[in-house]
This record gives sequence, structure tokens and C-alpha cells, in this order.
Amino acid sequence: MVFEDSGKQVDSLLGEEQVEVIRSFMDENTTNCGAMLEYIGGFIAKGISEGRFTERQAHHDLGIALWVAYACNNMDDYEHYYTAAEWLSRVEDLASGCGVWYYRYANALMYCGKPSRALEYCERGIREDPDYPWTWLTLGRLRSHFGDRRGAEEAVSKGLDLVPGDHEFLTLRDDIARGATIEEMEMHYIDPGSDADLRGLDQDDPEYALKRLAIDGIVCDRPALEKMKSALGISGWSADHPYCTFLMDRGSGSVMVTLMMSEAQISKRDPEGIARILDSLDHLDSEASESLQQSSGLSDRTLYGLSIGPFMNVKLSYTRPGSEEVETVDFDSDLDMVERTSGGPFAAIVLFSSDEWDPEIVVSGLRSEWGIDLGDAEIGGDTMIATVGGDIVAVSLIRSRVPGEEAEENASNNYLWPGAVDAARSHRAHLVVALVNHGGDPLDCGLTFTKLLTSCARLPNAVGVYHCGTVFEPSAYVDSAQAMKNGELPLEDMVWFGMYRTSEGINAYTVGMTFYGRDEMEVIAAKDQPVRVAAFLYDVAYHVLYNGTCLRDGDTIGFSEDQVLTVRKSPGVSVDGQTLKIEYPDSDGNGPE
Repeated sequence: MVFEDSGKQVDSLLGEEQVEVIRSFMDENTTNCGAMLEYIGGFIAKGISEGRFTERQAHHDLGIALWVAYACNNMDDYEHYYTAAEWLSRVEDLASGCGVWYYRYANALMYCGKPSRALEYCERGIREDPDYPWTWLTLGRLRSHFGDRRGAEEAVSKGLDLVPGDHEFLTLRDDIARGATIEEMEMHYIDPGSDADLRGLDQDDPEYALKRLAIDGIVCDRPALEKMKSALGISGWSADHPYCTFLMDRGSGSVMVTLMMSEAQISKRDPEGIARILDSLDHLDSEASESLQQSSGLSDRTLYGLSIGPFMNVKLSYTRPGSEEVETVDFDSDLDMVERTSGGPFAAIVLFSSDEWDPEIVVSGLRSEWGIDLGDAEIGGDTMIATVGGDIVAVSLIRSRVPGEEAEENASNNYLWPGAVDAARSHRAHLVVALVNHGGDPLDCGLTFTKLLTSCARLPNAVGVYHCGTVFEPSAYVDSAQAMKNGELPLEDMVWFGMYRTSEGINAYTVGMTFYGRDEMEVIAAKDQPVRVAAFLYDVAYHVLYNGTCLRDGDTIGFSEDQVLTVRKSPGVSVDGQTLKIEYPDSDGNGPE
């Protein structure tokens, strides 16, 4: 097959049918990289199990490596750049004349903290395939970084000859002219609209922080890294495999410390933050051991690993004699233990205008849109039972209406869809959709469930999605789910944000946070416009789920350095059970006086 926009003829185990599926995960502005990788992984596993090829053949296949690298590089994080570099390095002997390979390998190397090697491969790439434009783009940035401004300008000129008017080359030309660093040059997106949105983000925004983290991995500040290692007394340092590790002596034994970053990323972190964690290890170990003993009744466990994430979150890992099981306890960046919860239940109803459905549409939709293959699917009569990873999926058609006008009553809660009640009233049958979580992360399970429910909502006779105490419009539910293709949470599908007016102001509340192991949240008597109150609660919920934050009674939160808002836990006003009352900011953006 001819690979993409290079003229390279690529022999591959992937046939035209597989490539067509892979391309279906891409559209003009977004790529569902996770689904792409899952599909390729499934193709390899199935091919090996059926004896059509070996694992060695799959890992020495230029076509597979190029697609894996495409997906990994577009995930835009260090772990996936490292994976891309690993896959591409195995097929270097097959890459002669393939500009795509040189471009993707150079970018992966650059984001793995190896800009000099990236420059070497860019220079080779333009000699091998001078008409592939994007190698010139990365070459321009790297030449500028290493002080070759004239060579950088020549690279931009060549690129614009190949793709006149391209946004990235024009942006790079301006960056070179103003003497931008390579980190500044990389702080862009391909799409002009997305690029403008990125520039408008606050530095505390999760999207900005993750983009910044990836870029931190390009250039290592060696003096800062060595100063940190010296200050912390680190010896036995092992770097970039893919993370950095060292042994910490605790007197009675050693603990393996893993900094979940590359050397370049570590060199940009605050040494005091890492020192604070190391100094607190005895206390964290005591707290974690007590929690594990209470949950299992066993005390003969040994701490062998301490992992520190890029945002100073912590994981302690334990083993017990004679057992291969690893037990872990997580702490957030404030060194508070993260409470364990299974989350769920993940269940919803799709309202149908007729009493029929085709399970194969759901199965093929999961595969084509999300790259999910249902394992051991058993379809009989009106029911489908299958597995996804370690979880069980069950979908059943009920050939009658939801009893007691329950759907119609809850549809009235949806102030965003004027036709919700009429749509619910029109249903004649319903599909019960469930996912049973068998110990996985509740958020991951919830996202898988959302993908499953989206595939069911696409069925032609779907008239409503009854979930989180309301009824969603099927097309709106499907549209919101597309956020997952950009690595974002489809929060509008996961949590319902209810709202009503009282004599004292606006009350807003969530329904669905408990599915992900978090307390429901409320804002009480906010004196502001309803849309602003809803947006505030949305931002808090998104922050909690996206960052794995566990808010407790008495905590404070804020979306700026000066904002301090108190969190209180008490019996719910708008929903049953205990809820977190989030203090609403005053007109100046701060908490009430």
C-alpha cells in the first residue's frame, strides 16, 4: 500500500480493510488515538492467536509502526512519545526513503529529551525524502534551537514551497523571527482555531498544564537536575527507561523510588516538592499500612516502591511474603490519602419508539467508533452479554414502556431539551444498558460505559437516553461523547447539572458524581445568573474527576491564586444523602466576606 501523503510503498500485515478502519478514527480536526491503538493491538493479538503471523513479525512491520507512532505522537504525552520511539526504532532498517518515518521518529525523540538525535534524523529525512513537508517543520524548530537561524529560515521556506500558506510554517517563521525558544515553538496546535484557544487558556487549566508537561520533556536543564540530585542525596540513578529511578535507604531496607517523568521533565520540577514527599515517607507508609490492614486484616506486608507523579501525586506499593499480589495506596499532591471506591452502578435506559434492536449495530459501532471489541459476546433473543477488559457488559431489550411514567417525570428535569417530555412520552420499549465494574478505575469504567451507551443511542429508533435522573436527547448525548476523542471528559453525558431558583438565589446540584466514587455537589442560594452558576459547578466537577481530586469537609478550592472557597459536607438539599456544598464566589470572584 502507499502510505499517506508520502509516495512510499509500504509492505505491511495491515491490509486495505484494516487501514480503512484505522482511518475511520480520524476526521478533519480530531483523531481518536486511543481507539486507534486499541484496534491495532486487537489486530495484532488476534493475528498471533490465529497463527497468521508472529509477534516478532508484527513488531518489525513498517506499516504497523507508522500507525502506532501516529497515534502515540498525537496523544501528546511523554509515555506515548516513548512508545512511538520504541516502535519506530525497530523498523529503521525498513525506512529508507520514507519521510513519514523520519518525521515521526524525530518528533518522538525530541519529546523524549533527545533534541540532538532528533536533529540528526531530520537532516537525514530531508535527504531521503525532500518532498515530505513536515520533516522540514521539525527541522526548522531544531535548527533554530541549536543556533542555526539561517538554516531554520531555509527549512521554513522549503516547507512553504511544499504547502503554501500553511499555518504551522507561518507560525514557525514568526517564532524564528522573534527568537522564540523551542518550547515556545512547540506550544502550538496544528489547527488555527485550536491554537488560538490554547493561547487563551489560563496556566492552571488542565489542558494547558498537560501540554506544558509534554513540552517540558524536550530540553533537559542539566545543572538544575544535578543540583536536585545532589540536594536530595540521590545515588544509583537510572534515567529514562522510561522513567527515572533510584534507591532510597530507610535503615531497615531500601525502597525503589520512581519519578514518573523523564530527566528533562524532572529538571523543571521543584526539588522542594520532591524533598517534602521523601521526608514524609515514614508518615505516608504508616497511614497506608494501617488502611490496608483495616481492609484485609493482614499486616505482614512490605513497602517496596514509591512513585511520584509529575504533579506530585504519590503511590506506595506493597507486597506480602508468598504472594505475587501488589497492593497500592494513592495520595494526592497535598499528601492526603485518596479514598478507594469501586464506583458505579453503571446503568442507564435508552428509550425506543419501537420494540426492536439489532445488537450487531452496537457491536460494530463500538469497534468502528471507539476501537472496542466486545469479548465473548453472547447474543440470544433480546439480550447481549459480553466482556470489556475485566468488566461485564449487559444490554437487554424490554418490550414495554418504563413503568409508572417514571421516564416522563424525570424528562421534565432537562431544562436544556424542550422536547424531552414529549420524546419520553412517545417511547414504546426500552433498552437496559449496564456495565459491571470488576475492580477497575471508576472513571475508566465510566468512560467505557459512556462509549457503550453512545453506541446504543445511535440506534435508529432511540428517542431518549434516561440517565442521571433525567432524559437526554440522543443526538446531544452522541455529540457530547465526541470529547473523548480529544482526551477530554464528556461531562455532559456523565453528570447531570440540575438547577432551580429559590427566593434566596439559584440552587444547583449534580447527579452522577457518586458513579465515579465522588460525593454529589451542590451550590446553595447563589446570587448570580443561572448560566454562570451552572458553569461554575461544571468546572468544579470537571476538575474533581479529571484530576482525581477527593474533596473533603473543610477543604478549600479556587480557580485563581486569590480565590479561596470553602467546601462543607452535610445532608443534601436537592439530592438525597450527604453532599458537598461548594461556596460560590462573590461578584469579585472571591469567597463571601
